[in-house]
Amino acid sequence: MNFALYLACTFLERSLRMFDLDHLKVRMQERTLVIYSEESGKQSPRAIFTLFPGNQFLLFVANHRGKWQPTPFIGTAAEVWKVLTSKCVFALARWP
Repeated sequence: MNFALYLACTFLERSLRMFDLDHLKVRMQERTLVIYSEESGKQSPRAIFTLFPGNQFLLFVANHRGKWQPTPFIGTAAEVWKVLTSKCVFALARWP
């Protein structure tokens, strides 16, 4: 397991709780962190942090149909989280 990925996962899990986004969870999948919601056993991905060399993450967000949209944002987990919670906050909203 990549230690940088593990630390970023822990950071995201704690950040979700701090922002009261209890409907979202994080899972590690190879070199990515997937933020998703789960309802009736079905997971709906919301955002992906993909790890690149130098412990930099590239942000992808899912549109309303679940298709991945790349963003131009790359940085540390904390930097990408800040972008996600400001410019791409729609991806974290609770769905009806």
